[in-house]
Amino acid sequence: MEGFTDFLSLLELRPHLKTNASFLVLNSLALVNRSLELLGRHRRVLLYLDQDAAGRKVTERLLQSNLNCRDHSSLYKYYKDLNELLVARQGKAKQLRLGPVHGKRATGKQL
Repeated sequence: MEGFTDFLSLLELRPHLKTNASFLVLNSLALVNRSLELLGRHRRVLLYLDQDAAGRKVTERLLQSNLNCRDHSSLYKYYKDLNELLVARQGKAKQLRLGPVHGKRATGKQL
């Protein structure tokens, strides 16, 4: 993951990972080279990098490396990152709980 917010979002979206996984939060893609040795110590590496050009480039590079990496960005394929997906889901859930607002102006007053 690229940032700590993405890490927290992943734990919210996939709580079972808390008990059976190790995590590496890069905070910057510039730290990938420093992380290769650490990643190599793991049997499997799940990638949750951003969907922007830089994140896709690093994902492709890691997939082509001799590390056992798997790209898991399909989880949020229509969003920039995990946090954007989580925010969108929470917004939809809030809309469902509140239901549609009919007959009210933006100020909340009855028409």
